[in-house]
Amino acid sequence: MSGATELDPFRHDDQLSYDVFAQGMKAVRAVPRVMGGLPVRTVIAGGHSRSAVHLGVYVNAVHPHAPVADGVMPIIAGRQVRSDLDIPVLKVLSETDYVATYDEWTQITARQPDTDRFRTWWMSGTTHVDHHMALARAATQIRDLPDRPLEGTDCDPPGLSRVPSQHVVSAAMAAMVRWVTGGKPPTHSPLPEFTATTPPALVRDEHENARGGIRLATFAVPVATDRGTTSCDNYLVGTHVPFDDATLRKLYPTHEDYVGAVTAGLFRNVRDGFLLHEDATDLATQARASIAGRALVTGPLVANVADFRRALSIPILRDHTQIYHFRGGDRLLGLLDQAVTEAAEGYTTSRRAAFDRALGLVRRYRELVAAMPGHDRADPAIADLLVRFAGTLIEELTTERDRQ
Repeated sequence: MSGATELDPFRHDDQLSYDVFAQGMKAVRAVPRVMGGLPVRTVIAGGHSRSAVHLGVYVNAVHPHAPVADGVMPIIAGRQVRSDLDIPVLKVLSETDYVATYDEWTQITARQPDTDRFRTWWMSGTTHVDHHMALARAATQIRDLPDRPLEGTDCDPPGLSRVPSQHVVSAAMAAMVRWVTGGKPPTHSPLPEFTATTPPALVRDEHENARGGIRLATFAVPVATDRGTTSCDNYLVGTHVPFDDATLRKLYPTHEDYVGAVTAGLFRNVRDGFLLHEDATDLATQARASIAGRALVTGPLVANVADFRRALSIPILRDHTQIYHFRGGDRLLGLLDQAVTEAAEGYTTSRRAAFDRALGLVRRYRELVAAMPGHDRADPAIADLLVRFAGTLIEELTTERDRQ
């Protein structure tokens, strides 16, 4: 039509999308080959970010007329849902989503009280787009669009929270299955602490981290400021600023102080239902490998800040490696954990030998990753990327060693 404005279907309700979504769920339930022959007992409608916003329309307007799903999970965003639904709804929100004031993203005015059919989990310290998501997105792009350049996040102060919201989402999924199949509702989330001002603001501690809400141990025992807000144009990435070495030494005089506090926090997270035991085990391993409390200098190659396309470091390569869940990947992660400690020792003591040990560990990592495609353990494009990242770190570690 002449003069008409073309609507973006991703920003406006595409009516066909709801029927496509419903037909997909019906196929999962009724056509065995869709799930490779696995029996399907429960179908939960899920949506993340923009999809969570559309999922609100689906559950409010479509589900009552043609029910298909057994439950609904809007993740990182969403709308208010009607109070007369006959299926359970569990909404999981990042801090960005409950402090944002942008159109449908805001959850301040959309807040609803918990009921026997509705729950909201509020994840403090997390961002709508976080470090894990940025790495996972890059991994998928490398697999599906290998010729497309990877985009970076260039914010000051840097963004992409390191608080692992994916683990809370995993616990929420497990809780949702129990709710649908056994009738046991998920635990109530602690509420974020807001001021009485208009508009309300989050109450923050001495590190500028939010009080209240679900506080994973890696946030409650902090090594950085992780906020859902940012001064960056891309408001979805939040803020992540690691503490300086003096602050870390004050907070954690010994490594045992740090590990003990994280371990106790992980126990509480599991007990409260916001973390699965398997994920708590991984986080405990990371805490033991951390240099927090070791009185070491956090040089640039051992810092976990910004994103890997802007400031590659050994911990960021570790995080990227962990994304792929390689068979036998614990060995790769262990090599990089040791390399972090050795490089930090090099920064602290100015000893070339420590950097040499770090170099040997990263070189061994590179050799193992380079061999993985030949054993059908990694896609060649992904292995090539990690090998190139390792090569960059080897060059930079060599430069650091030669400065000593």
